[in-house]
Amino acid sequence: MEIEAFVQHVIDNERPSFSDLSSESIPQLANRLKEEADRYFRGTPAISLRLADTIIELGKLFNDISITALGTMARGDALRMFHRNDEAWQSLDLAGALYKEVGDPVGWARTRIGRLAICVEMNNVELGLQDAETARDIFRTYNELEKLV
Repeated sequence: MEIEAFVQHVIDNERPSFSDLSSESIPQLANRLKEEADRYFRGTPAISLRLADTIIELGKLFNDISITALGTMARGDALRMFHRNDEAWQSLDLAGALYKEVGDPVGWARTRIGRLAICVEMNNVELGLQDAETARDIFRTYNELEKLV
């Protein structure tokens, strides 16, 4: 199945076929699903959550921890929009741990953006700010300046 058709099936709440996917197309598909999750997460978080869960499923199906981390991060962001902050915090924490497991500091730093947004509600301001400072240093080190908050 073509990537755009797969993505549209998920958006339309239709179960896409995973059997037609090749392992070579999975990273591109995961990134495309994440783009759509980001696009929907404020306006239609239910679609964003569905896209995130599909990314997680892809990561597990193809045994790719980086993709599982990407989906888990997207899931945490979507949960924030439902004000399910405990679950969001845990998802973002898990995504950060997965990114650390695969040695991806920028991925870890990206998970801290969402946690910073809910650290007050979670009564974790000090940790949120410490992590944000570390994330800022990582973004600067890796020249990912568009991610600075």
